[in-house]
Amino acid sequence: MHHEFSFWFRAGDTIIFSCRTIPVEPNITNRAHMEDTLKKQDVRLYLDVHVSGHASGKDLRNFIKLVQPRHVIPAHGGPVMAQAMHI
Repeated sequence: MHHEFSFWFRAGDTIIFSCRTIPVEPNITNRAHMEDTLKKQDVRLYLDVHVSGHASGKDLRNFIKLVQPRHVIPAHGGPVMAQAMHI
């Protein structure tokens, strides 16, 4: 299922990309374009913040409480993994 999201960012906003780009040409091109666009808007980017393995639901809840993001957008995983994001 594909969902379309629209977000607007301001200078000083922070975005954390917690995954690496899957190395196929469309992904590489799209990610580069997105990063360039965000940098021009003076958005702070943290790239490739990733560890091996997947966090448990409890770990995800603790992390979200710690960083208090305005939005969390899961970008990969099946229904079972996505279920862990229902806080």
